[in-house]
Amino acid sequence: MTRLLGRAFLLACLALSVDSVFADDRTYVFTINWQSGSLLGSSSAGSLSFDESLAMANNQYVGPDVLSAFSLTIGSTFYGLASVSTGLLWFDANADVRLLMVGTDCGFGYCSVHPTEPDTFYLVYDSQSQLDPFFAVAGPPNAEQSYGVGCFNDAATPEKTNCTDIATRKSARS
Repeated sequence: MTRLLGRAFLLACLALSVDSVFADDRTYVFTINWQSGSLLGSSSAGSLSFDESLAMANNQYVGPDVLSAFSLTIGSTFYGLASVSTGLLWFDANADVRLLMVGTDCGFGYCSVHPTEPDTFYLVYDSQSQLDPFFAVAGPPNAEQSYGVGCFNDAATPEKTNCTDIATRKSARS
């Protein structure tokens, strides 16, 4: 009888560990409407994912291995997971994304564009920003550098939008 209980316990532990190994990803989709620079008037769309188990109240993560998937095309350049690192992924008290910084040149708590690399970019989502909750910068800091704003949404709840709409913002200030 104890042998049977021991095997049942072992199987239960294995089932729990297998479930945690194959944890679900939380996926976000985003669009960027370029407002300046060489990308003016164009749009970019992408998505990113991270392991759902990271989403715990007030936790913060940085580094190249935070995301489990990334996809973005800016102009004619495609950026995949190997192209980016995470400057910061920070969750609020409700385990929702509070602040996210991802790009080609990120370190602990920051992302920037490289002054001599034309294909450098970063994007930022800040749920508490009063200006642009989601924005991106592409290209080196010169006349060709582009700035864009857009939408950053949880793919599981597309009806809950986090968009920066220039026209709506301007009319709200009037």
